[in-house]
Amino acid sequence: MASLSEEMVGEIKEAFELFAGFGGTDTVEAKKLGTLLASLGMNMSDEELAATRGEVASLGAFYQAFPKMRDNVIHLDDFLVFMEKWTKEDRNRQEEELREVFQMLDKDGTGWVNMSEVHDILAKLGSGLEGKFPDDCPPRSEPPKENWVDWEKFKEMLGH
Repeated sequence: MASLSEEMVGEIKEAFELFAGFGGTDTVEAKKLGTLLASLGMNMSDEELAATRGEVASLGAFYQAFPKMRDNVIHLDDFLVFMEKWTKEDRNRQEEELREVFQMLDKDGTGWVNMSEVHDILAKLGSGLEGKFPDDCPPRSEPPKENWVDWEKFKEMLGH
């Protein structure tokens, strides 16, 4: 599992085993998917869960995600593949959203944002990230002014 850490695989397996029940089975009933995902911190609306399941009656996305599904059960190995794909897609979505924020802050389109503005915004939002950024953040190349960062440094500071 390239995009899943060993720790994450362990957490997924542990959650899966709780829902699999007794007897050491490597399957979970498909109807428990929403609860299983929620136990992993993936709280989905009914619409999102339905999209994840796909059209079961027409053997749509749900069966593509879980090809070994028989008798309305999900196999652990299929679930791990699904989680790896979902995690990668989620990271991509988060990075896209972060890029949009960066572009909004980069009002003049120079490729630099002022960290003082970022600090002010975070403080107003009460995000809890205010102290995560040092006051003096040296970027990779010469910034137009002190306390400015480029996209790569901004992304790095937010843990991406």
